[in-house]
Amino acid sequence: MKINNFSFIPFLEGLLINEAKKITSCYLLRGEVTIEVDISNLKPVVLFLKDHESCLFKVFIDMFVVDYQNKENRFEVVYHLLSTKYNTRIKLKTFVNEFTPVPSIVDIYQAANWAEREVWDMHGVYIEQHPDLRRILTDYGFEGYPLRNTSRCLVILRLGTTRVKNELYMSLLN
Repeated sequence: MKINNFSFIPFLEGLLINEAKKITSCYLLRGEVTIEVDISNLKPVVLFLKDHESCLFKVFIDMFVVDYQNKENRFEVVYHLLSTKYNTRIKLKTFVNEFTPVPSIVDIYQAANWAEREVWDMHGVYIEQHPDLRRILTDYGFEGYPLRNTSRCLVILRLGTTRVKNELYMSLLN
């Protein structure tokens, strides 16, 4: 585990002492603690963050995915959690490819239900053991994943004029 310019704060001390083997990286970024974990350790770390007396991250805020198309593990799955007792937010990150499922945390945070469905619907990151994994924002007949970086989407971003962009966009819709 590496820690970059990190000063220990009370709520995190217990985490680093007891769960150090499960954490791959821990750092302070823009005033927020960010922890990176391997996908196999995601659920135990989330459970620890929620229940340990030094953490108490009882509120699930959000979950989103960043798609780095050229990386081996192209999807960065990010969870935002809040500890109301310590008035602190934390980011929990893990990295997966398009074939590796992410374990569902709905049994730990019920509020993660729709966020996990959105991640599946928009990026195609499969959420394992989700109680109701189906499309939430796109039509059931929709094929593909709208926010997944593909070569067709990148072409639109690199074109120069608005007219050409609009023509290409309309041709993609048809």
